[in-house]
Amino acid sequence: MGPNEPATYLTYLTYARTEEHLPVHGDAPSFDEALDDAIVALRDYAEDWNERLRLAPNHAQHRDVVVLVELSDDDQLRDWLLGGALTAQRDVDGRLLPA
Repeated sequence: MGPNEPATYLTYLTYARTEEHLPVHGDAPSFDEALDDAIVALRDYAEDWNERLRLAPNHAQHRDVVVLVELSDDDQLRDWLLGGALTAQRDVDGRLLPA
C-alpha cells in the first residue's frame, strides 16, 4: 500500500427505502473485504434483532432489512449493498473497480 492510499475502507449502511441508518459497518484493508465484513455485520445484526433489538423502539423499524438479510445469500447482500451493481466492473482478480 502506498503512502497516499487509505489503510481502511468503511461502508456505513443507510438503506434507501426509509433512509434509516443501521448501526452496522464493514471495516477492512480493501473495499471488497469491507463489503464481506459488512455482510457478516448485517447477519450479526439480524440475529441480535431477532433476539432482543426488535423490542427496542429505535430498532423496531429495521424489520424489513432483517428479513432481507435472512432471505438473501452473500452475493445478494453484496448486490444490495452496492445498490444493485452486480454488473460493476471488476479487475482480473475479481476485485471491484472504482466507478
